[in-house]
Amino acid sequence: MKRAIACILLLNISQIVSVAQDNNFSNLTYSYVKIHLFNIEESNDKPDRYVWDDNGYAPSIIGHGIRLQRNELSRLQGVVQQDLSSLILGLSKCFVPRHGLIYFNDKDEPVASISICFECEKITLYPNSYANIKFDSAFSELTALSQLDSLRELMILSNLPVYKDVNLYKTLLKP
Repeated sequence: MKRAIACILLLNISQIVSVAQDNNFSNLTYSYVKIHLFNIEESNDKPDRYVWDDNGYAPSIIGHGIRLQRNELSRLQGVVQQDLSSLILGLSKCFVPRHGLIYFNDKDEPVASISICFECEKITLYPNSYANIKFDSAFSELTALSQLDSLRELMILSNLPVYKDVNLYKTLLKP
């Protein structure tokens, strides 16, 4: 009987560990990360959802991005090591992401991305390792806001603006 209970406990623990590993965006193998702005021009078209995915870079991406320094990478790693499910669900639904992070391998090829909408307080991951989460039990507004604050600080540290007035993004395109 004790062996049966021990086996059941061991199976449950191994399942929890494998789910945690599957949902951990921070297990990526990458060499560096760049921050980009996108979706900043006024448009009647549907906004780009991902700064990068298997279809390539977002058509609205601006410039070549800013490569994160070691201290900024450490800050980013601190955020993505957490459960991001609440931030992926978001706090509202507009989702016009203007900030993106693209992860690159040692061959300078993109391997993953995070797209961030500070207005609706939501992110998307590509690839999305959180596809099978039941959000009703995982959602925490406080966690999402704390993670978003950390990402906002990262953008500001990297000298990218995070405006409350979305119309100010258009001024970045003027010479």
